[in-house]
Amino acid sequence: VTMRPGARGSKPPLRALPGMVIVEGARFGMGSTPEEVAAACAELGGCDEAVKPQLARESPVRQVTVSTFQIDIHEVTNREFSAFLNANSSVIGLREDSDEHYPRFVVDEVTRQTLFDLYVDGGIERRADGTFAAKAGKDDLPVIQVTWDGASRYCRHVGKRLPTEAEWELAARGVERRRFPWGGEAPRCDGVRFGRGNSPRCPAMVGEPTAVGTSSQDVTASGIHDMGGNVGEWVEDRFTSPTYVDCGACRDPVARGTSAADDDLRMFRGGNFKSPAYVARTTTRSRWKRDAVGDGLGFRCVAR
Repeated sequence: VTMRPGARGSKPPLRALPGMVIVEGARFGMGSTPEEVAAACAELGGCDEAVKPQLARESPVRQVTVSTFQIDIHEVTNREFSAFLNANSSVIGLREDSDEHYPRFVVDEVTRQTLFDLYVDGGIERRADGTFAAKAGKDDLPVIQVTWDGASRYCRHVGKRLPTEAEWELAARGVERRRFPWGGEAPRCDGVRFGRGNSPRCPAMVGEPTAVGTSSQDVTASGIHDMGGNVGEWVEDRFTSPTYVDCGACRDPVARGTSAADDDLRMFRGGNFKSPAYVARTTTRSRWKRDAVGDGLGFRCVAR
């Protein structure tokens, strides 16, 4: 029997929200095999003691099932995050830097959570009238210096949430297990925002993020930009173990943790403008304190 659109028992096709891409649900192998880790080490000329722990976090491979979801095409920008801060001005306050003594940290006065750092090297400033705005020429750069709580609050504000690690990896890697978000070819300095600044890979290039969506190589087959470079991206999961833990049936897994220590560290995925090429791989996992910030750490959101 052929069912017409809208007939009982059928579901209307999911339509992507503006600025988002639909990622079809799938079961896939999350993480890296020993052979894939060895190949990454070989490209580095051997893994030193500093790199081994990070690569170990990608193991063992586990089969996970992820439901269909939508993910932002681009990383959240300075323009967008400024609008979020202004929309929440009634609960926003500033905390002074204890060393440099200026109002630097944006906090939620109700929860006392630090959301953002107005450090001079960032892309957002507070104007004389108390509003926030992207600095000149930085509207379309990805927001940086944002805490996990700030990223999570933004996503909830726009009716979305942070992606889980599994969702992020499926979007970046696909069921075909792409080595990099765009495929198997190693990142090029003119095509991916990585290896800038002090890195030996692209030393002559400016050590800062670029406008979202402008890195020609760093785009998935479904049109998601900057998952390999530009800035790393906060995800929902807590850091609870140095390797993947058994999650049973592994349907839409997310690491929640059970202790206060678990809550202190959160995961982020993807490479940034300073990181070496191996970090641009779709399986690289990194961790950071939830209330800390970084000049190479931002985020994007998902929705169901």
